[in-house]
Amino acid sequence: MEANSGESTIDAYQDRFVAYADILGWSSATQIGEIKTLVETLKSIEDYANNLSPLVKEALKKSQGIPERLIREHDGIEFSFFSDCFAVSAPASSGQVVFKTLAFASHELLRKGFLLRGGVTIGSLYHKQRTLFGPALVEAVEIEKKDAVVPRFLCSKQLIQFLDHTDYKNEVVLLDCCGSWVVNISM
Repeated sequence: MEANSGESTIDAYQDRFVAYADILGWSSATQIGEIKTLVETLKSIEDYANNLSPLVKEALKKSQGIPERLIREHDGIEFSFFSDCFAVSAPASSGQVVFKTLAFASHELLRKGFLLRGGVTIGSLYHKQRTLFGPALVEAVEIEKKDAVVPRFLCSKQLIQFLDHTDYKNEVVLLDCCGSWVVNISM
């Protein structure tokens, strides 16, 4: 399979920003019967994800007066929730939205008493609706498992190199006390 920056097809990866997040404390909460909190939390995440659903994307395409650029950007954003984890991705050309999504999710989950830990990178990925796989996801998961250690979204070197060529790097990432680049969730 070969990476491309065009429309996702079943036989091609896209160059995408991808964030993988682990919701800390979720497994423990399922064991102690925090069902109401878990359902409320899932509902808030589901409501956010529904804004990225195929139905909403199709409705936007048919709407009058919405710039084509915004329709394309929205159409490329994908969100998948599974167990105590989620992933969000977007084409590299509109990757800034991944950081906004992480900030939103961090604030929402913190209100419910959960912290997040994750990895963010850029690379080859297939992500359409709830189906996602590819080398970039593997890397993001490895960053979360091996390097993130504490609640934060740790960024890959490739992502920082990409961001060095943008005008929004200083808004979306910052250096932590250990000298690692992390997502700025205070956006």
